[in-house]
Amino acid sequence: MNEIAIIDADFIGRKNHRFPNLSCMKISGYHKAYGDFVTLKTDWDNLDAFNKVYVAKVFTDTPTQNAGLFGDPLDAPNVIKGGTGFFFDKAPPLPPHIEHAMPDYHLYDGVATFKTYTDYSIGFLTRGCFRHCPFCVNRRSNKVVAHSPLKEFFDPTRKKI
Repeated sequence: MNEIAIIDADFIGRKNHRFPNLSCMKISGYHKAYGDFVTLKTDWDNLDAFNKVYVAKVFTDTPTQNAGLFGDPLDAPNVIKGGTGFFFDKAPPLPPHIEHAMPDYHLYDGVATFKTYTDYSIGFLTRGCFRHCPFCVNRRSNKVVAHSPLKEFFDPTRKKI
């Protein structure tokens, strides 16, 4: 069993952040399915105590832990960072085995600001776009394509999708 930390950088670094990160939930779901112990980490301390630390960031202006006296913790060998907040439109996708894992809808349990999302199953039926909006990470996409079946992320105990 591995000790896995998941850091939602937007949750830590943005005031009034109100929604969960789907990538974090999928990473957690994947690791829990294999018996790993997963922690939603809400600070940048003691990252070396974990086998793996995943850091996800959606927004490019979200601050992350900067280099300190001992270096930037995001450069540690056990840290994997991803998301449009780090790479904008060049963000590598999640590996297919994680992208298509059932999200862990309990990762954010106890986070009061996300309470409105406890009734939702969250996922993507399609990906891509054809509009080419200049601000969007999908602006290089030319079409919408099927991504995953509803059963991949549908939790029948939740009232909404």
